[in-house]
Amino acid sequence: MNTMQFITVQEYSELVSLDLSTVYRLVNRGEIPVKRIGRSIRIPVSALEIRS
Repeated sequence: MNTMQFITVQEYSELVSLDLSTVYRLVNRGEIPVKRIGRSIRIPVSALEIRS
């Protein structure tokens, strides 16, 4: 069973102290791993460790 947890782009932005548009830019470049669910974008919590 997969228990991976996800956060929103807004939450990620606040946690890593980056502007929301910067986070979207990084997502579009493929620098932040994402899971797309319909039109929603979710970022795995593990991505926080990658940026640290």
